[in-house]
Amino acid sequence: MDAPTAWVLTDAAAGNRRQAKALARALELRVTRVVECRLRPPWSWWAPRSARWLERALPPALVDAVRASPPAIAIGCGRIAAAFTAWLRVRHGSYAVQLLDPRIDPRRWDVVVCPQHDRLDGPNVICPLGSIHDFDPKRLAEAARTRPDLLTLPRPVTAVLIGGPTRSVPFAGGAVETLSARLARWRGDGSLAITVSRRTPPAWIASLRTLATEGPGFVWSGTDDGPNPYPALLGAADRIVVTADSVNMASEACASGRPVFVFADRPPRGRIARFHAALVAGGHARWMDGAPAPFTAVPLVELPTVAAEVRRRFEAARADRE
Repeated sequence: MDAPTAWVLTDAAAGNRRQAKALARALELRVTRVVECRLRPPWSWWAPRSARWLERALPPALVDAVRASPPAIAIGCGRIAAAFTAWLRVRHGSYAVQLLDPRIDPRRWDVVVCPQHDRLDGPNVICPLGSIHDFDPKRLAEAARTRPDLLTLPRPVTAVLIGGPTRSVPFAGGAVETLSARLARWRGDGSLAITVSRRTPPAWIASLRTLATEGPGFVWSGTDDGPNPYPALLGAADRIVVTADSVNMASEACASGRPVFVFADRPPRGRIARFHAALVAGGHARWMDGAPAPFTAVPLVELPTVAAEVRRRFEAARADRE
């Protein structure tokens, strides 16, 4: 039997694309279209509540494509994508799987996958601890073998994953100086391998580059620094430091099975505080304070469990229709 057809729908956020594509791969679907969802006002203001009227705002080519061959399953991630997946379900009968909290009644979708810290409840809601992705210790170790330059860095290698200020984790003005001072002590006779994100302030990148020049290590801030070492770095590191602002980065780091240490210059608030408390309670991570005391980390690998439950529900729904 041919694999079911699928559309993957996300916004421009790289983390959202990775999550939706990872689930589609785990479900072994035949992805026929990947859509970067864009809406102009007023539709973008109302998304995902505007799902029933969405067709008026879509490019004609996209409307024609879905009329000609609607996907059996639509996987979306992000608020704008939620309008698209709900529309595909209502107008074209697609099985709709939405990742992250859509901020409205989850019953508009067949399945909603939402991290525990969002406290979304419902019979069709699946709640992993963190964000989903397709990293695991084996895949990351394989990635590390493709980058011998990382494997020959002086040990221990401390991988550092840098995000940036958010509403929940604002960071003080001197946060990067505090982090740099701690990293300098942690490096010891080893090395630092630092990657940044789109949210990282330029001043932070400059400060971290200065730190990297003071001993073995490097900063990757984009393609000007060469190929992205991210998966290989998670597999090659002896320990990982991640800033507290990103659920995605922390979830991916904790998949490595390496000791993960979370940096915040002040206690996070709200949802993100609940997330990190669960990581620490589960033995997946610790806070970055004091000396880098080693610990045996519990790998956080949730995609197989989530995919198995989505597959079970999807197949049950298909059987009911036949």
